Amino acid sequence: MHRAVSGGKLCPSKNENVAAIMGKYFRGRAAKFGLDPDKPVTLKMLGAEPAKGLDGAAWADQEAIVMGLWAELEAEWAENPPDAPDPVKIARTGS
Repeated sequence: MHRAVSGGKLCPSKNENVAAIMGKYFRGRAAKFGLDPDKPVTLKMLGAEPAKGLDGAAWADQEAIVMGLWAELEAEWAENPPDAPDPVKIARTGS
């Protein structure tokens, strides 16, 4: 989830015109995924964040989760490059 959304803002900007344009794009992206941009976001909509890595190491905070997930993605991409002629679809199955 984008930090601005989790902070209660559609798209942060010091320039109101830019914020309005980004808000319009947000509405289109939300509609594309079947979301109502005017309804509150629930925890169920966000899904469950993993509490530990696939190696079993616990992640203490949000930064550790993000860094851990990126490390897992980079390891997977090293093994199965996303730009390969026949790319592999990957999904995290750990908790």
